[in-house]
Amino acid sequence: MMHSDDSEARPGRTPGNESPHETPWIETVPEDEADGELVNCYRRLGHPIAHILLSISVNPAVLRTHYALYRAIMFGPSPLTRTQREVVATVVSLLNQRHRRIHHHGEALRQVQGGDPTLLRALVDGFRSAPVSPAERVMLQYVEWMTSEPRSIAESDVRSLRVGGWDDRAIHDMSQVISYFNYLNRLADGLGVSPEAEWSPSWPD
Repeated sequence: MMHSDDSEARPGRTPGNESPHETPWIETVPEDEADGELVNCYRRLGHPIAHILLSISVNPAVLRTHYALYRAIMFGPSPLTRTQREVVATVVSLLNQRHRRIHHHGEALRQVQGGDPTLLRALVDGFRSAPVSPAERVMLQYVEWMTSEPRSIAESDVRSLRVGGWDDRAIHDMSQVISYFNYLNRLADGLGVSPEAEWSPSWPD
């Protein structure tokens, strides 16, 4: 039986270490070698295929359903605005200390803000003091708890969201976004997926 206190540190590795690399640690299927269902998936995704999606290419059925889930969560009808959803995605990566991936989510947030990086910079500098509404501050507290202390979540936390102004559909949708990006971070960590070169650590300017 394994206990975390007894585990040995792996040589040459520190927690949160993210060495840059161009491709995942597992085999992937290049666009020019795709066939069958994967061809249709790639057509829907467009070019170029993001590294995180390439890492799923060995299982086209999962890639297809994964993309459908992403589109529904991030772009489908919701009480949450596109900005609020991208804020959640960015804060999840901040909490997970995945700095290279923050650039990816942050760029999407900047785009939905019309290119204005002000909110993004505020989140990176300290999301707990970012200039957000009272309801959004309650939301970010929930993001933090679900990401860092998921087993501590209680019904009283959901009641606090309601008191803060969120209805049950909004609570459901934010929970989906939080869970989705925690899943994505774990998948990227486990398979060695780094963002594309154009999403460089030099951001934000």
